[in-house]
Amino acid sequence: MQIILPKKINFTVNYITATTGGNYYYFITRKPFEEHVDITFSKKLCLNNLSISIYTNDIFNTNIPRFDALETNIKYQNKYDSRRIGFSINYTFPSKNNLTKEENTVIDDKEEEKTIAK
Repeated sequence: MQIILPKKINFTVNYITATTGGNYYYFITRKPFEEHVDITFSKKLCLNNLSISIYTNDIFNTNIPRFDALETNIKYQNKYDSRRIGFSINYTFPSKNNLTKEENTVIDDKEEEKTIAK
């Protein structure tokens, strides 16, 4: 989910999970692993050349891998503090070189119809 807050601050929430019961070589998952909620606040500055982000991963500390070994009674469970907080700063140097322009990756339907008609 993405929300634009006042002052054009981008707020993003991601929920990540995996399914249970899948066979991962020698183990079957009993509880979804990599199940966590991540949030990010980001802001673009300086004509969108500078991007500053603050993020937290696994804010509820819910990532607990639980596996059963195939065809045995062996169970594996591991709990560690998987919460992380960080920040990133990215700067894109402006260029007057025409070769460095970003291309639009979205294909316009009309352009696609023209190429198909040829």
